Amino acid sequence: MKFARSFLLCGVASLGVAAAPAFAQVQNPTTDAAAAPPNNAPANAPGDIIVTARRVNERLQDVPVAVSVISPATLNSKGVFTPVDLQRDTPDLSVSATTSDRNNVTYTIRGQGFSYGTLFPAVVTYYNEVPTSRLTAGQFFDLSNVQILRGPQGVNFGRVTDGGNVMVTPQKPTNSFGGYASVKLGDYNLRQFDAALNVPLVEDKILLRGAVEIARRDGFTRNIGNGEDQDNVAYESYRLGIVLRPVEGLENYTSFQYQRTHDNGTSVVPEGINESALRRNYGALSFLFNGIPGVFPGYDLDARGNVVPRGQGVQPLTVDALVASYKAQLAAQQARGHRVVDYDDASYDRRRNIYLVNTTTADLTDTIQLKNIFGYINERDDEASNFTGTNGNAITTCHSNCENVGGSPNGGLPFSWQEQFSEELRLSGKAFNNNLTWNVGGYVDKQRPGGLNENDTINVAILERDDIQNQVTTSKALYASGEYDLHDLLPGLKINGGIRRTHDTVDSNTETFLRPIYFPTAVAPAFPHGECANYTGVLGPASCTNFKAKFNVTTWAAGISYKVDGGPLVYAKASRGYRPGGTNASAIIG
Repeated sequence: MKFARSFLLCGVASLGVAAAPAFAQVQNPTTDAAAAPPNNAPANAPGDIIVTARRVNERLQDVPVAVSVISPATLNSKGVFTPVDLQRDTPDLSVSATTSDRNNVTYTIRGQGFSYGTLFPAVVTYYNEVPTSRLTAGQFFDLSNVQILRGPQGVNFGRVTDGGNVMVTPQKPTNSFGGYASVKLGDYNLRQFDAALNVPLVEDKILLRGAVEIARRDGFTRNIGNGEDQDNVAYESYRLGIVLRPVEGLENYTSFQYQRTHDNGTSVVPEGINESALRRNYGALSFLFNGIPGVFPGYDLDARGNVVPRGQGVQPLTVDALVASYKAQLAAQQARGHRVVDYDDASYDRRRNIYLVNTTTADLTDTIQLKNIFGYINERDDEASNFTGTNGNAITTCHSNCENVGGSPNGGLPFSWQEQFSEELRLSGKAFNNNLTWNVGGYVDKQRPGGLNENDTINVAILERDDIQNQVTTSKALYASGEYDLHDLLPGLKINGGIRRTHDTVDSNTETFLRPIYFPTAVAPAFPHGECANYTGVLGPASCTNFKAKFNVTTWAAGISYKVDGGPLVYAKASRGYRPGGTNASAIIG
């Protein structure tokens, strides 16, 4: 399935005008070539805000695109910055975290976002011009800016989408020796350290820049069940940038970032019970509550409301006993208030993200430039949580910890682990007395699992559910775009447009395993964790299913703009975006 959208955008763009708002620091003029304007463009003046909304360096006031720019000063003005803060400074942008993991952030622009279980989001995030699947806290430090593009991005960007882009651009090494260090202190024992050092080893030839951000903050929610503070902050990120300019007109820029998150997870506070749904769902599995004679004795509830093997609790597991336990836990929670919870399950988030981008730029002539962008991304997430905030396995999203909550042995795999390679080659230049600005290019990426991973949960009191969805996707595209200056007809009048042909493939192996917790492996064999393989258990067989899909789509953009000298930019734009479909793994119990 594919999704395509066409939008007509009209606006007036200037500094501070709503159609293209700018929340940014002024550019600091440097001798660095990275800050130079495109060929034959007006020279950048102090106070100009430089954006890459069309994949070249341009002044914000000259760009006929709906883009917002957020400066480092705005980001630093927050306490501990989280991506949710972006929506306070950006029209049409909504940023939200999932219920049980505030580090799992989704972006929505003009109603286009991410639907659970889908393969590709409508809003694509970028690190240094390379698309990523995640953009979380710990990535927004030592930046040049953050740019948010609204509307379909159907031509120039690495991955086509129909919602927009959120782009993070790190500070690039320059010819100036210097750096900074800052410490933030605040409530809940907040400690955040930021630092950067820029070193030109050989002036204009070998430039280095290193940066770090380390943040700690105590949790503001106390879990008296396991004795931990939840909703805390604990991460560190390191970044190294290297610029090499061996000869005039040739530059190689490498940016490497390592990010590690290791907090106690996000608290979940129950606020109500749907008793009829509980009774219906638990009734469907109640035939197993008393076990199987001669095989498994059944289940009990302990004094805390946890499901345990028969003989280890205080009362037999029944639907009535479960519902009564949930009601008692809810009443106790309401008496404690929101900032104190009480459940026994482990809660943590362990993320490890690696980003490597290498950009080579060669000026072939005075008006023609070749640019190659290689990207490698490896993102791993080990986590455990409790989706309902109660004992009793209503929905226990234990994931990497499920084997310690009654699940089958040999689990403990990451909740997600994704690896991506990308390559983009662009040729751009000027023609017809510099009236035409053009570019052509090709893009390819491949996403695949970085290792075994699974969505392992325990719910409906006794059921371990293991979703395996190993997907390999590829995207290949060719594109061309240009802008023509019609100043001979009318000074300040320009037309622009572009076209792109994209070929996407999806190869997905999908399976859902079901197994009663604590059952002996002779009766309910342990899952082949992380692998998509045929399986037969006490609840029946399951087989690995392969889905393949291909998508071939043409997307485009066209527009016209007019700018009076010293006045605002008036523009109209129409564009078509696209989002490839995929395969979803799902099951309904009860």
